[in-house]
Amino acid sequence: MSEGTDTKPKITIRRIGGYLHRVVPIADKSGQVLSYVLNPLMVEFRTRDVLQVAVGAALLAIPVSLTEEAWRLGETLPVANTLGILGLVVVLPLMAVALPVALVGVVALGGLLGQGSEFSFLLRRVPEADEA
Repeated sequence: MSEGTDTKPKITIRRIGGYLHRVVPIADKSGQVLSYVLNPLMVEFRTRDVLQVAVGAALLAIPVSLTEEAWRLGETLPVANTLGILGLVVVLPLMAVALPVALVGVVALGGLLGQGSEFSFLLRRVPEADEA
């Protein structure tokens, strides 16, 4: 096989049914595509995912909150510690949302200023399956 010819089919990323998938062609030795394998890319975090996390956290937290140790801790915990825990509960999820938003903002600003960014691939539009 010569170095100049590349008969290997190209792996693409498509949006199928509203979700991103890696489309991997399965080819024979001659390079003819026989079939495709769809691998879902789990890179998008949607409202449904947030609800699943919240429900899962509640299901795990409810049994713990009903134990005697948790009630006694609640009775004896100083107000400063309680406020500190409350602050962490509020700030950490906000940071988890704010940092990715800031990253996308920096990438978009770099694109507007005409400067490339190593994260510019995040803003690339992925076509729907019927568009290709």
